[in-house]
Amino acid sequence: MWWAHAKKKMQLHVEKYTQKTVHRELLADVDSLQAATDSETFELASKAFLKNRPSASRARAQRVP
Repeated sequence: MWWAHAKKKMQLHVEKYTQKTVHRELLADVDSLQAATDSETFELASKAFLKNRPSASRARAQRVP
C-alpha cells in the first residue's frame, strides 16, 4: 500500500476513534514514525509514541498474546 493511501485510511480511523483535540498531534506522530530512516530510529520513535499514548500501549498489549 502506498503511503498516501495508508495515511488517508489512518486519518479516517483517527477521526472516527479519537477525540478531535488529538487528531493533528496523533497524525504528526504517525508521520514521524513513517519518516524513520532506519530500524533503530523507528524503535526509539515508536517507544516514545507509545509512552506518550497510554491508550495505544493498552491496545497493543491486548493484541499481543
